[in-house]
Amino acid sequence: ASRFDGAVTYYDRPQKSGKGGGAKGGRHSYRTTAVLDWATLHPVERLELLTTHDLARQEKQKLELLRNLLTYRILTFDILLGALVAWAYQNGDIVPPFTGKGARMSIALAAVFLITKANFYVRVVKTSQALNEVKAGRYVDARKFVIKNAFVSAIGAWLVAGGLIGNNIGFLTMATGMHIGGGADEAMAALGDMTDGMVFAFGTTLVGLALGLWLLINGHMLRVATALLKVDADKLKEGRA
Repeated sequence: ASRFDGAVTYYDRPQKSGKGGGAKGGRHSYRTTAVLDWATLHPVERLELLTTHDLARQEKQKLELLRNLLTYRILTFDILLGALVAWAYQNGDIVPPFTGKGARMSIALAAVFLITKANFYVRVVKTSQALNEVKAGRYVDARKFVIKNAFVSAIGAWLVAGGLIGNNIGFLTMATGMHIGGGADEAMAALGDMTDGMVFAFGTTLVGLALGLWLLINGHMLRVATALLKVDADKLKEGRA
């Protein structure tokens, strides 16, 4: 049974020690009936009632470990991916997209990425704090989180689209340079324009796709956490209704 009926007995003053204690001490006892219904209690509140139990202490420790779990997951993912980018930079694979005619567009895409990442971490911290509140049994309105956290995936898709636009611009530049008529100098100049167009196309596409996919994965992780926040908050609200 999850329902327990009982009574609480208390006194208006402490018991005196010695011979004057007990009934002769002038204490008045009071008795109040109480009902404990486990079905209406949040899991955290149940643990609070069992703090003297070893198993309950272990559960509370597990609950503490789950705090800020979203932040830890995203930081771990970004650190690992950042280490991969640093390794690629050391091998010279990152430098070409930020040089040549496509450098400005690649730098613009990277700037949008960095600004979005800064705002993304702000949302991660706030969402993580909201998850902690819900885990502690305090209701949080998750509807605003669903709306405000949606921008990350949207900007990730924009970066991918920006990379594809750069790809088309690069191939357009390459196509306009395909005029090999004339002397050797004009042919060499045309080949140079075609090469610049290819660098522009592949460089901006690489930057846009890489940074866009990074944000799309981050956005998916935040979106899942936000959905779980809303589910837990709704259950908490229904339990208190």
